[in-house]
Amino acid sequence: MKKFLSFATISFIAALLFITQVNLSSCNKETTAIKTDTVTVAPVPSTMALLTGKEWFFDTVYTNYTGAGTGILSYARGSSNNLADLDDIRYVYWPDGTEDAFNANSTTWYSQTWQFTNSDSTELYYPSVPARTIPVYQRIIKLTTTDLIIYDSTDNAYFHQVPDL
Repeated sequence: MKKFLSFATISFIAALLFITQVNLSSCNKETTAIKTDTVTVAPVPSTMALLTGKEWFFDTVYTNYTGAGTGILSYARGSSNNLADLDDIRYVYWPDGTEDAFNANSTTWYSQTWQFTNSDSTELYYPSVPARTIPVYQRIIKLTTTDLIIYDSTDNAYFHQVPDL
């Protein structure tokens, strides 16, 4: 025996479908505005720009340095057990290839010349340094606006300098 849906049941289902369709079609879609920001990226400063025109002073110095974890800590800013007093020594590198070194609390001052010897400006060469008879070769290990780390291959020394801001 076949069962048929009654007219009332079919009418009820049809009314439900109609109401659902009307409700769905009358929904308001919200528009989402996408906001874009323009980000300006500053150009990366050159080695010359980072190095020159500011006073650098020693933070730490290692002698007999041959690589990470080696050497003798000869100077650490703020320490009372330093082998040398470098608290007042300042260096200023100039774009013309000169460097001024001076003691901030005295009249001791000297100037020397330097130049980059490689294309990525990380190797420094000093043809003559006061009180030295040989040229000095150094390599910049790290250079940012707040750190200058140099390895001096002539004297096997490691210098960490920071700017005097």
